[in-house]
Amino acid sequence: MDPAAWRVKAKLTLRDVARRLGVASPMTVLRYERGEREAPNSVALRYERESGGQVTSEDLHRARQRFLRGQAKRAA
Repeated sequence: MDPAAWRVKAKLTLRDVARRLGVASPMTVLRYERGEREAPNSVALRYERESGGQVTSEDLHRARQRFLRGQAKRAA
């Protein structure tokens, strides 16, 4: 599941998710959701645990790939 979709469905704020993941800034969570930053393995595992398995490392990887493809299109 898309990380942002899970957060909205779970009625959590970026700050809530940051606390659950042990991430200092809600903006970091937003960057993970958008794929602007690659989530470290430890964060990906926490996402999976906190979401009850709804957000997997593959979901975070897909978000990252979408972002990178968009960047490549803009550069071309």
